[in-house]
Amino acid sequence: MQSLVATERTTPNSVARSQISVTVNQADIAGEQVDIDVNQVWDINIGDTGTRLKDEFAKWDGKCGESTELQKRGASAESAEAWESACKLASAEREKFYPIFKRMMEQRAELKSFQVAAQAHRKAIVAEADRMQ
Repeated sequence: MQSLVATERTTPNSVARSQISVTVNQADIAGEQVDIDVNQVWDINIGDTGTRLKDEFAKWDGKCGESTELQKRGASAESAEAWESACKLASAEREKFYPIFKRMMEQRAELKSFQVAAQAHRKAIVAEADRMQ
């Protein structure tokens, strides 16, 4: 976009300058679409899903119960043992999840900061291109 604006500055033909300005504006629109796509991937697919999982983990006391206790309530020995095993695995994964999710959200904040700076930069270039028309 910057090179187009530089070209626009040296172009004497007003029609050509207008076409360059349109191209700069189209590049800005394409950049906005990329921002939307990034937001959907990070905020909806990663952030929202991760936050829901974090909230569910926070509600869970982490107690798995004993297979004998489950059998007393009518569960088969096989299903009680499967539950106990799955619960212990979930508990171990929960401990791994928290630091990973925290780091992902830190990276998201860094990316958002980059996006804001890039958007401001694009808007400044678009404004400059529009002034030259």
